[in-house]
Amino acid sequence: MSIDYFLQRIICFPLVKFIRALTHLRVIGQENSKGVNGPVIIAANHKDYIDGIVLVAALPFNTKLLPIRSLIWHKIYYLPILHFLLKITGGMPIAKSKDGNLEEVLIAPLKVLKKNAVVVIFPEGGMIKKQEFGEGKRGVSYLALRANVSILPISIKGTLGASFKNLFLGRNNVIISIGKPFYLPQSLRYDNKDDLAKGSCLVMEKIKELYDKS
Repeated sequence: MSIDYFLQRIICFPLVKFIRALTHLRVIGQENSKGVNGPVIIAANHKDYIDGIVLVAALPFNTKLLPIRSLIWHKIYYLPILHFLLKITGGMPIAKSKDGNLEEVLIAPLKVLKKNAVVVIFPEGGMIKKQEFGEGKRGVSYLALRANVSILPISIKGTLGASFKNLFLGRNNVIISIGKPFYLPQSLRYDNKDDLAKGSCLVMEKIKELYDKS
């Protein structure tokens, strides 16, 4: 049993129950995650700092997806208030790519997938603090195509504008909608920028569809 598994399965359980209560969390499509295990990419929209924590809270306790590793922008990952929570819920610090070199910045998550584990990525590449969705970046399709793994789309609704004050006062009503896992078309290539853009667009369409229905 890995340390990450122990932390997320044992230590996170009371935290997950706490987060569920505070956010009045409702989960739609949880059956779509049953039987799914690594390697797989979980792709979700991103509205607030708490999204990664809430996402873990939405998974059933007996899920086969644990442990998961979430890609978090390094400047957010190391924030004093959030660092502990992000670390025990599987956070993995990552920097933005320079000159579009995805291979360089995605080495770590690619290794995680090759070990049959689970990677969580927010395809928009950052928080989109408005109702609209951002454009999907190429990273999600690069990982999926390079590692030849499926994607589990998830939408997160209700965290936009969340604050720690509102969170602890129970003012947030969060809905997590889990879709069915899918593979990107085999015709797409991980070393072609246009193909990566098409793949990421497809991922965002899946997430938007879940969001609109929730």
